Amino acid sequence: MPETVSLLLEEVSEEALKERIRLRKVTAAIDMYDQLLQAGTAVSMETSHELLDLICFFCDSDPVEGGELQMEDSEELNKVKKKTKFIQLLNLRSTWKDDNNAERIFNLLPERDTRCYSALIRGMVKYGAYEKAFSMYTEMLNNRLTGDVHIFNALISAASKVRNTSEKKWELVLELLTQMNQQKVQPNLLTFNTALKVLTQCGPIAKTVALNILSEMKAIGIAPSLATYTFILWVFFKTASCAERKTDILQEIMLDLEGTSFTCQDPDDMSAK
Repeated sequence: MPETVSLLLEEVSEEALKERIRLRKVTAAIDMYDQLLQAGTAVSMETSHELLDLICFFCDSDPVEGGELQMEDSEELNKVKKKTKFIQLLNLRSTWKDDNNAERIFNLLPERDTRCYSALIRGMVKYGAYEKAFSMYTEMLNNRLTGDVHIFNALISAASKVRNTSEKKWELVLELLTQMNQQKVQPNLLTFNTALKVLTQCGPIAKTVALNILSEMKAIGIAPSLATYTFILWVFFKTASCAERKTDILQEIMLDLEGTSFTCQDPDDMSAK
């Protein structure tokens, strides 16, 4: 959505807040939310969810004019977003700040559900506040809430950032997958691909585990994507192993891919060339 689009609703109302969220006007949406609170007007949970999603996705800043990055829909994570190099560079420079507007609004909510925690945890992971994301997850559990698939996918991706050794990284991933099962949260393609991506940093232990993950995916009816095969190849060709085994894996993957067409389902599919 071009940044030149003008706001049509100027009165202090929830509809005006929704308009600002829809147009990705982060600063204007925050200002409207504060005005609603000052006026004693309650904001619905649905709109609060959308506001937190917006703020967390753009790290409490207005998106740069001309960027094509679209806000992630937490209900449809498998839809791949088009990212310009400019926005990717911007994200690398952006960092999560303590007590930002997302945290402030989160703490002002009369009640906080899993979706609220999900927005903050994903934002914290996206913008480098890895330890804080795990603390937020612990707080959520202490409040007798269960996670969702988006929370677990984010935390799994952060495992390599909060643990130093290969063994500890994978132990944390396994712990999260166990908790996911205990909370009856169904994994999706991104769950498996994210776990495989962490495995690329886990040295020799990764080879056996990677094939087990591929088998588990197929067992529960989740078709591998291009990123799945990319990470598996990375595991086997990055770590030291015999040439014969590498050839076997490559042949197995080529047989799997024969006659198969792919559509992008994971952002990493776009870099799987």
